[in-house]
Amino acid sequence: MGESGTFSFFGRVHPERAAAAIGEVSLQHRSQFINFEIDIFTHGSQLLVQVHPESEVEDLDTLQNLVQSSVSSITDPFAFIYGKHVSVEITGAITPSGSKRVFGIEHGYIAEKTTQNGEADEWYGKILDVYSTDAAPYLQRAFRDYRLALEHAEDTGFYCFRSIESLRQFYKESDDTESWERLRSDIEVSRETIEQGIQIYAKDRRHGDVYSLSGEERKEILETTWTILSSFIDRLSEQAEDGSNEPE
Repeated sequence: MGESGTFSFFGRVHPERAAAAIGEVSLQHRSQFINFEIDIFTHGSQLLVQVHPESEVEDLDTLQNLVQSSVSSITDPFAFIYGKHVSVEITGAITPSGSKRVFGIEHGYIAEKTTQNGEADEWYGKILDVYSTDAAPYLQRAFRDYRLALEHAEDTGFYCFRSIESLRQFYKESDDTESWERLRSDIEVSRETIEQGIQIYAKDRRHGDVYSLSGEERKEILETTWTILSSFIDRLSEQAEDGSNEPE
């Protein structure tokens, strides 16, 4: 059941010592999901935001992603003008009906498969095994892009696909044409999973398009990428235990 009316969002600009005090700005936001007017007030790196959608909001997570993108469009020029790295975090919302929500920092699917099952230490052990192999720099870059995918909602597809591309680099030889096949074969993932589950959402953003993701699309991309990364870690940690540093 959707809601109409004014949504209030709260957040901050990181790092807070940047003391971003841009004042009050009003914008029009357009996307394939929903159009809205947004009033943004920034003072001392604290954010107060009011959103006035033109239609009912069915998914608060999707709206949160779009709001974060809108606010970033104001703080990104701050970074450009002052040469200060800043980022936006939307922490909570109050809906028109008065429902209150604080947004979590945990992706439920991943947490259930690791921390809640007591497997975090085991995963760190596997990762350190891979770090002892020639695959280390590729996995480290893959992790960096996956972290950025978690941080930047609308660029999730872009960063997740680049994360997988880093793994693919490990399988490159003088003839690059077979590297994707080597990756897919070694970790037992289908071409369709990568192309339809991740790459299709990266293409537009990689070419500068303003395509946005729904909350459900983002969830699927993150989970598919996590599964591929975990398969790579499992495979390479096994090879490390066997004393092999080379992709098969």
